[in-house]
Formats: sequence, structure tokens, C-alpha cells
Amino acid sequence: MRALPALIVLLSAGTLIPSGALAATQAVAPAETPALMAARRLYAKALKEPQGEQGTAAINARWTLATQLVENSLFAEGEAEFRGLEAILLPRLGADDRNLIAIQSQIANARLGQEKWAEAAEIALPAYERALALYGPDHATTHDLRMAMASSLANLERYAESEPYARAGFDYLRRTGGDQDAADIAATLALIYDRLDRPDEARAVMRLVEGDDPIRRLFNDAERTEDPADEARAWQRVLDALPADDARRTDVEVKLAFALAMSGSAEDPGPAREAVARARTLLAHAEANGLTELRDQANQILALGLALLDDEDAAAGEQARAIALERLETARRTMGDNHKSTIDARLYYAMMASLQLPPEIVLAELDIVDAWIEANPGAFDAQTVAFAAMARAAVLGEKKDLGGAYRAMARATGAMQSVALERIDHSRRAYLDHWGRLFQVQVKWAWRYSDALDGGPVASATGTPTAQAD
Repeated sequence: MRALPALIVLLSAGTLIPSGALAATQAVAPAETPALMAARRLYAKALKEPQGEQGTAAINARWTLATQLVENSLFAEGEAEFRGLEAILLPRLGADDRNLIAIQSQIANARLGQEKWAEAAEIALPAYERALALYGPDHATTHDLRMAMASSLANLERYAESEPYARAGFDYLRRTGGDQDAADIAATLALIYDRLDRPDEARAVMRLVEGDDPIRRLFNDAERTEDPADEARAWQRVLDALPADDARRTDVEVKLAFALAMSGSAEDPGPAREAVARARTLLAHAEANGLTELRDQANQILALGLALLDDEDAAAGEQARAIALERLETARRTMGDNHKSTIDARLYYAMMASLQLPPEIVLAELDIVDAWIEANPGAFDAQTVAFAAMARAAVLGEKKDLGGAYRAMARATGAMQSVALERIDHSRRAYLDHWGRLFQVQVKWAWRYSDALDGGPVASATGTPTAQAD
């Protein structure tokens, strides 16, 4: 099959997270950490106390559990636990209590994690106003709620309303010495100014965080670059400027290799070949030094590059599939078949497997993914839902099942509507999701691909569902 390599690249753009300017919206939930597992056990034990969930021990344990759930990207479950706490504490303490304000801040963050922008703003605004009255503007809780407002409003494309919150958050972090956090928010604030047709203010914000440090300017330029080929050149400039003993070189090597893989294609496989070579070097370094995270990143880049070389070397596609299968089997062993990370790995494997395996096998894997997504609404972000739908559309297109491809693309198009918007994630680290533009291009490509199968446009079958926003 030749329809899937670009989709594979896009899926990995949501999981590798190679730079500060790129973040996949909670794309992959990690395996449960020891802290989360301990929090679950502690809460279960506290519930057995005579006072049950109303007791102080249970309340404290539940708070710890809810916090760990949100930090582990289990947003729906975390929100449910915080809402349970809110129901218990609100009658006792009142809405203006600092504990209730903190809970509402966490609920707002959990809603952001589920991409429920309007609902996040609905709860964040009154909590922000109470925090402002209680703590003043220069407090961490006030800042958290302020950035929740900035994020939700920006994602709703209400940029004029978002700007004062984002600007206040940026100024707060500059005052309190959070240079890197301020630099991250600067990128989103600059984006907001651009959307408001205020380019001079956008440039001024970026100058405030870049200062006179030429390497920082190179980093910022690379992180704001939207085209993968341009980004690869930008990271190469960073690498050329860094001293040989700079601790940041390995991270930059990862970003450069990823950008090269993203810019490769069947028509121009050169960047993919270079990405494969760099990934192999990174992998050797990771294995020699026991660097697990680097090894995983290098393997993902290697698989991306190899998938793009399948046209000229069938063995490359087979190796890409083998890497994806190993990732899936590892997730199944360590986390079980029903874990979010396992489902993400299964989707990745299905897309890689489409290079060699029959459509029926790939569709069976996608059926498992879709069933899990349907049973766990809000667990995956819109980007991953769209990837799954587009993968199905491409496979069905290969089978010349145009009606099925059309229905899958309707779902993908609806999910895509919330992907292309630059956003701020639940941890309040701002970023520009520049893969949104690539995704829009990919949607257009998929429609053209389907059209070409029978020489004409795909007819809208009776009963075909309309696109739904994710």
C-alpha cells in the first residue's frame, strides 16, 4: 500500500514531541507511574475507614489521587475525582475557600486536557475572579487559572478576549523569573497578536525573551518554523552554533532527525535517508549509555524514515513495521491491552503494517482502536481520533470501498476542525501546533486520492454522516 506513509508521519508528530514548539495534545498517556499506583492504593485504604469518603484521610488521599490522574493525562478520571471532592467540600467550606479554588483550577485543567474549551472557560472564570480577590495577581493559583482562560479562549478563536489573560501571564512569569516559561508563552502571545493583526506587538514580545543571545534566537526561530524542511535547516543552524560539549546537542540532534523524517517523501527520499542515518547514530548512543527515552525517540524517527523509504527498499518498510510491532508488544506486556498507550501503539502499528499486510488485517487493528475510542470518549485528543479515521479512509480507499472511505473522511474532517488551532496545553506550557497545517493538507490529499480511484468525485451516499466536531 502506498497511501499511508504521510499519515504515519503525522501520527508520530503527535507522539514524539521533539521540541518546545510542538506538543501533541496529551497524545500518549504514559504507563501508570509508581506515584499514581500508590495514590490509588492509599485512597482505597482510606475509604475503608469508618467515615468513608467523608473522612479527612479519604479526602486527602482522593486529592492526591486526582492530582496524579491529571498529571498522568487521565483527564476524565481526574476530573471525576476532583468533582467528587468539590461535592463533599463545597457545603462545608463555601466557594471562596482556597481549597475549592484549587479544585476548580484542577477541573479547568482537566477540561483543557479533554479539549472542552468552552467548559474550561466556564469554570475557570469565576474561580479566577475569586483567586484574584483572595491572592492578588502574583500568585501561582491565580496564574494557573489565568492561563486556563487564555488557553480556552484562544482555542475558541476568541483572540481579543484571550490576549489580556495571556499577556498578564507572560508579564507575571517575566517578573517572577520564569524565563523559559515566559518564552513559551511568548510564542502563543505572539500568535494571538498575529491573529489580531498586530504584528509589531508580536515581534516585540519575541524580542523581549530572545534578548541578545544569538543561540536563543536560533532556538526560537527553529521552534517557530512551520515547514519541516525549513525546520530541519533551522535545527542544523542551531547544531552548528552549539559548542561541541554543550549538553543540548543530543536534544537538538533528535529534533533535527525528526524534522528530516517529516520532510522526506517518495519523490525526495534524501531527507528520510539522512534521518535514518542520524536515528541509527542516536540509537547506538542511547543503547551504549542506557538512555531509555532517547532510545524510544530514536526508534520512532527510524521507523518514520524507513517507512518513507519503502518505495525504494521493501526491507525498509518491513523494518519500520517490526519497530512498530515491538512497541505494541512492549505496551501490551507492561500495560495490558486496554491501556491508552497500548491503543496508541496499536494505531501506529496498523499504519505501519499497511505498507505490507493485507487491508483486512490492518482494518482489524483499526477496529480495536475505534472500539476503544468509542468506549472511552475524551480519552484521546481530536488529533488522534482524526488519525485513526484517516488511516481507515486510506485503507478503504486502497480497497476501492469509496463509501466507507467517504464516511471515514467525514469523521476525520470533523475531528480536524479542532486540530489545526494552535493551543496551550493543560500544563500551561504554550506552543504552536504547526502540524495542524500539514494535517489540513493531508485531508485534501486524501480526498484527491479517493477521487482518483474511480476517475471522479466520491458521491455522497444516502445516510452518510455529516462531519462532527470532536
